[in-house]
Amino acid sequence: MLRSILKFNAAGACLVVALMACDAQSPPDTEASPARDTSPAGEASPAGDVGQGQLQPSRAPGEPLLELSYRGGIIAHPDPTPFVRVYPDGRVLVHYPAYMKRAGDYSMQLNDEQLRELLASFSNEGVLMLEPEELSTMSREMQAEMSEPQLDDHGVESVVRIRGESFTPQGSARPLMFNVDQTIRARNDLLRAAPRSNFDNLKNLATGIQGLEELARSDALEQIE
Repeated sequence: MLRSILKFNAAGACLVVALMACDAQSPPDTEASPARDTSPAGEASPAGDVGQGQLQPSRAPGEPLLELSYRGGIIAHPDPTPFVRVYPDGRVLVHYPAYMKRAGDYSMQLNDEQLRELLASFSNEGVLMLEPEELSTMSREMQAEMSEPQLDDHGVESVVRIRGESFTPQGSARPLMFNVDQTIRARNDLLRAAPRSNFDNLKNLATGIQGLEELARSDALEQIE
């Protein structure tokens, strides 16, 4: 396994952000509940359904449908293996880097319903067509509206890669996109503030990432020897 070296500065006791959170937290329940968004008040609140549709998985079984990684922050040499990978057949691989207490590779299997729920947040035209400029604009607008300073994530970003054979909007008989391969990088502080925003595409993205992170805390995970 590639060794990753952490470089801590004065602020260094602050985490290697999102990965540490996943390693430290216990699972919320005994079953994976991938696509659930929770408001600050603790009540479930569905993300906006504008632009919803169907993401047709790739026909290549060895090609991940979804990948989640983290970049930036105080990681000097980040592990190149994605943190979470989800395949078209529902197989999930979770990789904890060597510098974490759960270091190693784990797997679990989603059933068809769980896979559909997980895909729901990403099967959205607004998410699949998100551009870096849009995320920057959202960040500026939301920062201007925030009354309280946000936690400093040291620039850590969640990086999601979404693949699929095609994407068909709800109510349409013809696909809008073919050979979907979209990579989205979003700062963690922006994602954390998403439930309080007015941007449905950002809410969907944050909900989907939350679902992937919940998989990494699932009791169903089994370590790969």
